[in-house]
Amino acid sequence: MAGRRLYSTLKTLSFLHNTQPVNTKVQVQGWIKRLIKQKEMLFIDLVDGSVSERLQIVAEPSLKTSDLTYGSVVVVDGQLVASSHPKQKIELKAEKITVLGTCDPEKFPFRYKGDYDFGYIRDFLHLRSRTQPFQSLLKVRNEAIMRLHSYFQENCFYLIQTPILTSNNCEGGGEIFEVQAPKETSPTSAESDETSDEEISKESKESKDGFFATKVYLTVSGQLQLETVACGGIPKVYNIGPAFRAEKNRTQRHLSEFYMLEAEIAFAYSLNDIVELIEDMIKTTTEKILFKCEQDVKHLIKYQGAGDHLNKLKTILKTPFSRCSYSEAVNLLRTNVGKFKTAMEWGMRLQKEHENFIVKSFGNRPVFVTDFPSLEAPFYMKSNEDETKTVAAVDLLVPVVGELCGGSLREDDFQLLRDKCKTMHDLDWYLELRQFATVPHGGFGMGIERYLQFVTGVVNIRDTIPFPRWSQNCKM
Repeated sequence: MAGRRLYSTLKTLSFLHNTQPVNTKVQVQGWIKRLIKQKEMLFIDLVDGSVSERLQIVAEPSLKTSDLTYGSVVVVDGQLVASSHPKQKIELKAEKITVLGTCDPEKFPFRYKGDYDFGYIRDFLHLRSRTQPFQSLLKVRNEAIMRLHSYFQENCFYLIQTPILTSNNCEGGGEIFEVQAPKETSPTSAESDETSDEEISKESKESKDGFFATKVYLTVSGQLQLETVACGGIPKVYNIGPAFRAEKNRTQRHLSEFYMLEAEIAFAYSLNDIVELIEDMIKTTTEKILFKCEQDVKHLIKYQGAGDHLNKLKTILKTPFSRCSYSEAVNLLRTNVGKFKTAMEWGMRLQKEHENFIVKSFGNRPVFVTDFPSLEAPFYMKSNEDETKTVAAVDLLVPVVGELCGGSLREDDFQLLRDKCKTMHDLDWYLELRQFATVPHGGFGMGIERYLQFVTGVVNIRDTIPFPRWSQNCKM
């Protein structure tokens, strides 16, 4: 069939490593990661992104051309044979090498045997997927998102796409990006002839009041929208999508654009319903990631010199997560007051140093901290029934990261919620959810990038996302 490429001999390295079809003609394509020319033989290490392992190609020196260099892209035809080398089972005896894309090794920022940390690689966002560490990260990220989707689908949750543009400020803070459309240009005469008086009136109002006739922001969370669905007849919903925060702190834990997993469940009568869901999700998902991508996780750990992070992670997955109340955590911190830059008092927010100390105090295992002060809590969190100073909220603290998840029961009492929302505008619709057949419900959120830090041990959150954005930095 003319124009149609046949793939009978073209194989991925993943297929070859898994099936090892020795003594067969194959064609492979990919990037050169090592090139050694000896007097009687040419050795090439090839990768194609389908698997972490490389394929060694053995060729006659006559096949070496000037444009065959480290980093170049090639198609290789040859015979797959069993290898005599103890560290590899197969190799390819090349019969033909075609260079598809050249690479000048003198100008390419990543040299063969170059020892580059994540900070250096991050300076080349458009090229860092050429490096083995970041390829491993991207594969783990892909697997993590796919396994999270699978977890919720298998547990009868429905995926709901929540908007990126919103008129709500879910968290009630000021660190949000406001969106403004450019001012409308005047219509052409032809367009004016076809525009009704009513449409002209609407356009005049739009010009005066703005594109949406209200203030609009990039979302910090899809929680409120998810609540409308969970309380409206589909009791288990979730979303994985982008979120934005205009935080100016440039720490290793914060991004201006990141991805959030959020879930809401109706008929949640106890905070324990949320806690158990979070723990089961993390354990189930992480185990499946390690089953599929353990070599990539090992590569990342070795690359960073993170020691026995993998063994610690596997131990965590076999051990029940610890639990303590916010008040118990404060008492723990106050008895060790000399160890912190910021002394802890009841009512304050936990700082990173406090979170790390709590995790270490519980054997360097994940810890659920519950029942936070109501004074610092967002308006939608449900007050604890036994007293009014705390809310039914939970944070999950983990090694490396600190806070990984945050969740709560949502306030379902109309009068209490209305009192909390007195100073907030444009939330009448949220109050109405409590007027029309409300239901006890709750939910949580987890940052995907922080979860990847927890799994891989990557220290800087900017190295867990393909194209990071933070204050004073928005490349590409």
